[in-house]
Amino acid sequence: MAAGLILLGLLAAVVLGQVIADSDYKKLAIWFVFAMILSSALFTIRDWRLGVFTFFVWILLEDFVRKWLGNEMILYFAKDVLIGITYLSYFLFVWRFRQERFRSQLRIPLLMMFAWACFQAFNPGISDILVPVVGLRMSFLYVPMLYLGYSFFRDEKELSRFCILTLGLALSVSVLGIVQSIVGVDFLNPASAPNLRLSLIRVAPGSNLLVPRPTSTFVDAGRFAQYLFVMVFLGLGVLAYLFVLSPRPSLKLRLWVIFCWVIVLVGLFMSGQRAVIVWLILSIPAIIWAHFYARRPQRRARHRFSVSRLLFIGALGLYLVSVFFPLRYEAVFDLYEKTINPTSQYSEVETRPRNYWGNVVKAFQSSGLFGHGTGTASLGLQYIASYRSGQVTDVHNDRTTGVYNTEGGYASVLWEWGVVGLCLWLLWTTLLVYKLIQEVRKLRHTRFYWLAVAVTLYAFFLLFPWFYLGMQVYQQYVAQAFLWFLVGMVFRLPLAQPQERLGREAR
Repeated sequence: MAAGLILLGLLAAVVLGQVIADSDYKKLAIWFVFAMILSSALFTIRDWRLGVFTFFVWILLEDFVRKWLGNEMILYFAKDVLIGITYLSYFLFVWRFRQERFRSQLRIPLLMMFAWACFQAFNPGISDILVPVVGLRMSFLYVPMLYLGYSFFRDEKELSRFCILTLGLALSVSVLGIVQSIVGVDFLNPASAPNLRLSLIRVAPGSNLLVPRPTSTFVDAGRFAQYLFVMVFLGLGVLAYLFVLSPRPSLKLRLWVIFCWVIVLVGLFMSGQRAVIVWLILSIPAIIWAHFYARRPQRRARHRFSVSRLLFIGALGLYLVSVFFPLRYEAVFDLYEKTINPTSQYSEVETRPRNYWGNVVKAFQSSGLFGHGTGTASLGLQYIASYRSGQVTDVHNDRTTGVYNTEGGYASVLWEWGVVGLCLWLLWTTLLVYKLIQEVRKLRHTRFYWLAVAVTLYAFFLLFPWFYLGMQVYQQYVAQAFLWFLVGMVFRLPLAQPQERLGREAR
């Protein structure tokens, strides 16, 4: 370790001297970022859990650094270096100490899907070798976090510490996004950043009210909304977990978690992302059903977590926004009401799903059993275009490279992997949600029940209704990394404590 630090210091000194001599301060900042990542990597080799913490912090800051350094794409791959070293450290740890690993029937369809994607990487319709490389990275790079999430939590104290720290980070990101939506999207965004849409503004139909789409620390408004979406569900699980613990945590801690969750919910509302609002509305009946499902065997027992109280707190947070920022609230609400309400003349609830289904039919007719190859409809093809300096100029419909970016997740799966790939995709996603539901049933009478319910709801909405709207929803690294890590956590929860009943814990 000492020798590694000395070598790293010498290398950093040489590079620093060269950069200062050239007066290239942007390059200096980039080298500083990579020096910090490599420094943390030296410690990650010894403790892979440190790499997990560093990774989740970095993916919240990466876009912020990147957009202020002129969208330097080399920074985009810094997290790949970090998570790759974390994977290496973890599997060396498991091999050295013979630690228990995640084992489930879920691994079989996942391996089948990955094998088919690798086979389709050699599809003769692909003329650029980088296309399947990008496709494999976007769809499968974070799947091993399933193993990390399963092994990460050694005890319950570590579980609560991770969840509370994660919600604290989400609070900061959400506050910045809320401020952006109120004062304007120029806040925290540079005046110019190549190939980035940092000033996206929607217009509410009919009223023509402007709705700025905040990005917060990210470079994309959709990524900001996706991050807050998973944090809303994680916050739900953490709130319930704290309220059913016996003895209860301090009042200060519970109020802090409530405050974080409300701010995250407000930030999600102000994001202007209509899909997440629809999914949250649809999740309310599922949350109410889960509440009564947990109580059913013990109707006389007092369940100390009240869903009605939680919904009231969320509604109160949105009401306070309407009181203090009425104009901004009116614009955002008007956008949602006009475009989501089925009775509105501007509603897109019926037309857009029909268009996505049309894309599925077209992709099926064009792709057949085998499709056009891995990566040809994946997120990230714009990076190939910039790397090739114009050789792939139109990633939306470039027949010379086989690239075709169609709207709709299942349409994209069909285009890349054909009918065989679609069947494998439906197999592993359905089995994953089914296995999560089984874990929810196992945890029915434990204090971890709501954590499992929250992660299951998030996985369902991400992999089915939201995925139907676009493959990029799953391939966004923030949503995908949290999905696999939290799924691994849920599979670990039944081993964390005996199957105690909530009634006994209350005594």
